[in-house]
This record gives sequence, structure tokens and C-alpha cells, in this order.
Amino acid sequence: MIVIASCGHNCDDERVYYKQIKTLSSNQYQIQYYTYCYENYLADELDNSIEYNFFSASEISQKQYKKLLFNRLNGIPPKVLHIHDMELLSVAYELKNNHPDIKIIYDVHEDLEAMWDTFSSYSGIIKKMINWMLTKYEKKYLSCIDYFILANRLARQNKYQSYGQVHILENFLSMQHVIPLDKIDKTYKFIYHGQLSYERGLIDLIEAFNTISKTHKNIMLTIIGSCRTEEFEKEFLDITATNNQINCIGQIPHNEIWKYLNDAHIGVIPFQDAMLCRYNTPTKLFEYMGTNCGIVSSDLAPIKEFCPDSASWAKPGDSNSLIDAMTYYIENIDAYNNHRNINNTLIRDIYNWEKISSNLLHIYKELLN
Repeated sequence: MIVIASCGHNCDDERVYYKQIKTLSSNQYQIQYYTYCYENYLADELDNSIEYNFFSASEISQKQYKKLLFNRLNGIPPKVLHIHDMELLSVAYELKNNHPDIKIIYDVHEDLEAMWDTFSSYSGIIKKMINWMLTKYEKKYLSCIDYFILANRLARQNKYQSYGQVHILENFLSMQHVIPLDKIDKTYKFIYHGQLSYERGLIDLIEAFNTISKTHKNIMLTIIGSCRTEEFEKEFLDITATNNQINCIGQIPHNEIWKYLNDAHIGVIPFQDAMLCRYNTPTKLFEYMGTNCGIVSSDLAPIKEFCPDSASWAKPGDSNSLIDAMTYYIENIDAYNNHRNINNTLIRDIYNWEKISSNLLHIYKELLN
């Protein structure tokens, strides 16, 4: 029996559920899935072959969830415990001490030190001290890990390599979401989806769109996601309120995103040059490519390495550069269609989950044999 557990990721997280759990389940692995978050998005569509355990973050604390998880797994220990959040390292460590035969996989979705550096509300020496303490906390438990899985090629691996094998398993798109390529004669529908925050360049995007929409009255921008902080939400609402060409949609179940992506012409990744964005490739890149959106993106290495010649690039944090990158596709329809064709081929031939899912199965085969 395999237990896959998360602590904060949405239960319908594309990587956790639709890719990894579905792949393992379809290969006859017995799965127990434990998740701790606010919304039970899987309630109506759960695969019956998976034993699903949802714990509401609005009803119990994280500490209570971790205790419940430990007690259940300590009573009937799984062969493999696959954790998706650093917060569960202590649970894995205690279980390994009690049951040395359990194999532990630590799935690190983002470069954590880059994330802490970007999201910290402190600066200077205080931020360095806090981030050092978080790194020390993580390292305290790494001796229990058998396999590390990272989602990004550029994520730093050094601190993990001395504890166990490290594998890169990227968030490529599943082929079921790749749609046929058609030729577009006119572009006017822009889209951004994901977390809404300063470092992800949403203010730059809105300022750029507000400028472009003054001279292009037919263009639309759809923004899907939730704001990371209350401070950002206030500014975000103020700056979008005056433009009726912007359609703001809150967080939605992941399986509902495809209708919006399929309807859009251009997907935007307006990230700033923050530490987080230097080490992590956004999953939305592959989702834009697979749904044949043209890509307007900040010129950052984790993005550019996948489509260097088939996107319209902007200088990170520069709304004027973003204006130029967005209007390029509006005014150059041949380049737009050519780039879409290149990206469609890349997704079909290389950047899809079906091409790499065997790597996940190989890891489990090694652990269980």
C-alpha cells in the first residue's frame, strides 16, 4: 500500500492527483491519498480505486492533521510514504524511526529557499536568519528520505544529494489536454491564471493591459486565481476596477481551467526577477503551450529554456517592455501562428506527462523491489 500525503496543496493539485496518483493507480498500485486544505474540490469526481482522506483546514489545525496522519500510518504502516510538503517531514521522520522498512519520497515542488526569500515579509539580516532556520529545520529530517523528486531542472539540488537519490520530474502537461492546432486570424483574448501577487508581475500586467486597451478596444484580459496577501488584493482590486475589459475570476477547481485556456489566444507570464522566479518553471507555461496560446513572458531562464524561439519576451518588471511583447502578437499574426506551431510540436514530442510518467513508475519499482 502506498500513501501520498500533502499539507497545504489543493487536493486537486494537477501534479499530485491528476498526474502522479492517476499514473500509479492505473498501474495497479493501491493508493491512500491524504490531503489537508480548505476546499474539497475532488468530492464529486474522485477515482473510486483511491482511498481518499480529506481534512479541512478550516476545521482542524495543521498540528492536529499531522498527529492524525501519524497515528493512522503508525498503526498500519504503508510500504511507501510520498509527501508533497516540507511540513510533513517530521511525520515521515517519526514513522521511519518506528518502521525502518518504510520508504519515503520527498516531492519538492519548488526551490524552497528561493520561495522563502521571495515571500518573506522581512528584509536584510532578519530574513537571512529566518531562512537559515527554515533550511536547518528541513535538513533536520532529511536523513529519513530515500528518494527526492524535484519539479524543476534549475532548482538547487546540492542539499539533497548527500541524503538520497534526486530525480527531476517536471510538471509537463498531460496529452488529454492538448488540443488540435488551428490557424488564428486575429488575437484579442489574453489570459493569466495562477497565484496573484507582486512578484508574479500582476501589477505590471494590469498596467500594461490598461495602456494597450486604450488603443485596442476589442482586447480582453481574463485573470484567474486568488491573491496571496490582503495587501496585494486591495491594490489589485483598485487597479482592475476601472477597466471593463478585464475579467477577474477567483480560484476555481483545476479541471475548470481548460475551458478558459482553450478560449484564449495569448497566455501571459509577467513574472518579476524575484528569487522564486529564477529557479522555478511555472506549470502554466506548458498549459499555455498545450492549449495553443501564444506565450508572452518575462525573459527568465526557467521559462526561456523550454521555448527560446517561440515566445514574445519582455524584460522582467518593466511594464513598457511588457506592452511591446503583448502588442507584438496583436500586430504580427504570422509570427504568432508560427510560434504556436513550434510550441504545439514541442508539447506533443517532448513536454508531455506521458513521456516522463515512466520515470515515476521506475522510482516506485526500485523502492518496492
